[in-house]
Amino acid sequence: MASDWKDDHLVEWRVKATNERYMVPTEVYVLSESLQDFSRSLLGYPAKEEVLAYEAGETEGYSFFSLKVYLLDSSGHVGVEIRLQENASRQAEKDKV
Repeated sequence: MASDWKDDHLVEWRVKATNERYMVPTEVYVLSESLQDFSRSLLGYPAKEEVLAYEAGETEGYSFFSLKVYLLDSSGHVGVEIRLQENASRQAEKDKV
């Protein structure tokens, strides 16, 4: 994750997920406060069995990012699910956002 632009309340995130076969990039705008809240919820995780989730953007909008953290077993191993989506393929469409 990287940020090219931010102000007091909003951050532009460039997110990229890769594996052996795929590389998926997208850009989303996130509220600084919601990002700080999610970061604080990760401190000490997993103190109890719960699922933590963070989303930015909309699945039917310009772009979407989702991060879900969940407990796999009683030893404290966690799983992380990442979903990325970018819908605007032409610059003219991106400029409408």
